[in-house]
Amino acid sequence: TVVDAAIDAWNAADVDALKALFADEAVVYFPDWDETITGREQIDAWIEALAASNFAIEPESTQVEGDTVTVVAKVWADESRATGIAPLVTTDVYTVQDGLITSQTSTLSEESAAKLMAVMAAMEPEMMPETGGEALPAYTVLMVLGGLAVLGGLGLVLRPISGRRR
Repeated sequence: TVVDAAIDAWNAADVDALKALFADEAVVYFPDWDETITGREQIDAWIEALAASNFAIEPESTQVEGDTVTVVAKVWADESRATGIAPLVTTDVYTVQDGLITSQTSTLSEESAAKLMAVMAAMEPEMMPETGGEALPAYTVLMVLGGLAVLGGLGLVLRPISGRRR
């Protein structure tokens, strides 16, 4: 029920309800970017940034085993719609303890990762970040790519769900 409430909160862009579902020391991990968001401050910022977009999620399957909930879902955001790669498919594995999400791991399907990489490869070279530096947080990369879409470039932002617009 906690994960269902989170999905409903994402789709309603209910930032306060969503924040209340994550433990203060929760961890959100994006293996595709080897990025981890940890703790109340970072998770709240992530939720706010994602909820600011028109992100939507539609679960295709849910599996519960003990305190672990695995959700395979289609996700949409304005920028992924604009680039023609929506919906993307993710697998999210949540750990729920004492009524709160203590961890979430979000992974793109192979096909969705390939679509995203194709969009990123199509970006003009001068718009791509320089290599060799420290990796940017996954949500930062996605927000930057989304900003590029607004500026007329190609981009993608996976943001918390604010309505089931597809």
